[in-house]
Amino acid sequence: MRLPSAEGYVAAVEKENRWLPELAGHLPLPVPAPVAVGRPGRRVPVPVVGPAVAGGRHPRRRRGGRPPPAGA
Repeated sequence: MRLPSAEGYVAAVEKENRWLPELAGHLPLPVPAPVAVGRPGRRVPVPVVGPAVAGGRHPRRRRGGRPPPAGA
């Protein structure tokens, strides 16, 4: 989920929604497309974006799905 943490970041979220799909074909890494876009409302006063989940695995996870030992 992409949720602006301060009013000053609202424009950045809107700009990303507009330009990232346009730029995606020119970038060296895949850019997840937004699959859900929420408009500001009474409960959440800022726009919210839900991008597609990128493939792969969590970089801090070991094989077998266990997190690494503390301090690793």
